[in-house]
Amino acid sequence: MTYITKPINHHPRLETNKLGLTRRDYEGAVSTLCAGCGHDSISAAIVEACFQLSIEAYRVAKLSGIGCSSKAPAYFLNQSHGFNSVHGRMPSVATGANAANRDLTYIGISGDGDSLSIGMGQFAHVIRRNLDMTYIIENNGVYGLTKGQYSASADIGSKKKKGPANQQKPIDPVSMGIALGSTYVARGFSGDKEQLVPLIKGAISHKGFGLLDIISPCVTFNDNPESTKSYSHVRKSQNEVVDADFVPPAEEILTKYKEGEAMPVSLHDGSKIVFRKVDKNYDPTSRAGAYSYLRESQAKQEIITGLLYIDKEADDMHESSGSSSIPLSEISYEELGPGKKELAKIPIFGFLYKRAVIMVDRSSSKSRYGVYGKADEVIEKGYNLCIFPEKNYLDETLLLNLFKQGRLPVDKLIDGKITFDDLNEGFDKLSKGEVVRQILMPNA
Repeated sequence: MTYITKPINHHPRLETNKLGLTRRDYEGAVSTLCAGCGHDSISAAIVEACFQLSIEAYRVAKLSGIGCSSKAPAYFLNQSHGFNSVHGRMPSVATGANAANRDLTYIGISGDGDSLSIGMGQFAHVIRRNLDMTYIIENNGVYGLTKGQYSASADIGSKKKKGPANQQKPIDPVSMGIALGSTYVARGFSGDKEQLVPLIKGAISHKGFGLLDIISPCVTFNDNPESTKSYSHVRKSQNEVVDADFVPPAEEILTKYKEGEAMPVSLHDGSKIVFRKVDKNYDPTSRAGAYSYLRESQAKQEIITGLLYIDKEADDMHESSGSSSIPLSEISYEELGPGKKELAKIPIFGFLYKRAVIMVDRSSSKSRYGVYGKADEVIEKGYNLCIFPEKNYLDETLLLNLFKQGRLPVDKLIDGKITFDDLNEGFDKLSKGEVVRQILMPNA
C-alpha cells in the first residue's frame, strides 16, 4: 500500500492562517515510511512552514527523484502540483518547470543518494543557475529504499547493523553548495522542529536557490545478506511466509538546544552525533567565513546547524538570462514564435540568417511572387535550395488516413515534378493528398 487517505473530519476550532486554512489543509496522505523515520518530521516541518507563510498550495510545485525521500512529497500539500522524476534528475525537471512557469513556488525533495551520487552533475548545475527553488536533502547516509547500502554522505567508520564499516570519505552537501555559489545554505536536524521550520520558511521566501541539508536518521537498513529478514535469505531458504520487511517501532528522535550550544544526539543504533547551532554573532553573508566555519566544525567532528550562508543580491536564473516576466506557460504560441523579422535582428546570427534564407512578406503580393525569381537566381548560381511546406499548406493527417485505408497510390505519387511557376499548385496537391513528394525543377 502506497497511499492512504486521511479522514476529512477535524476539530472545528483548529487554528487558521491568513487564508483561513488549517494545518490539515496542508497535509497529504498517511505516511507509509518506517515508524520513527526522520523524513516524516521533515514533512511535518514543511506543512508548518507553509501554514505559517499562508502559501496557497495550488501555487506550489513539489518535485522529487528516487528513494525514500521521493515518497515524502505525498505526505504534504496534497492540493499542490507534483512530479516524481527518475534518480538524480529532479533538478533538470525543476529547471524546465521553472522556466515555463516562474510564478509557482518550487520545493524539491531529494536524498543523499539521489543528489550526491548519480545526480551530482544535475545538483551542481541547478546551483550554478541559481534556480528560484527550495532544495531539501533528506540526509540519512544510506540508500534506505534499497535496504541500507552506504551513500556518498556516510561518515568514515559508520557501521550498519551488519557488515564492515564505511571506509570512504563523505561528501558534504553544504560545503559543496557554498563552493558552487548557492545563495542560501542551511543545515538542520529532522528532530529539531524549533529550528527547522524557520530554516524552511527562509528558504521558501528567499529569491534564488535555497539549499537545506537535513540530517534525517534511518531507523532500519537490515536487508543485508546476513539478515534473516532480507530478500536474499528468503530466496535462498524458500520460505513461503516470512516477515521480510518488518521494522520494529521506534520513537522519533527529538532534541532542543540553544544558539551556540553543542548537543550530542543518540541515534537508533546507539551511535552518537554532535550538533552545534550557529552563534547569534555568526555572519551568514560571508561565503569564505561559512566555508572556514564548516571546515573547523568537521575537524571537531561537530555538525553545524542553522543558516550558514545567504546572498540576497544574486540574480536568479530568470534575471541573469533576461527571460520574460510573464510565465512561458501563459504566453500564446504566436507570441512565443519569434518570426523571421525578429530572428534577423539578432547580432551576427541575423547577418548570416538573412544571407541563408529568402525572406518573404506574406502581406505583400510583390514579395510572395518575387521569391520565385530569387529562387531562380540561387539555382542558377549552382546553390542548393530547400523549401519547407508549412502547416498551413499541408495536412499530414490526410495522407495518413489514405495510407491506413489502402488508397494511397504510392507508385504514382512519389514522382511529382513541378516548376516555380507551379509552386502554389504543388502545395495544393500536397494538401489534398494527390502527391507524397514534390521535386522542384528550375523553369525551362
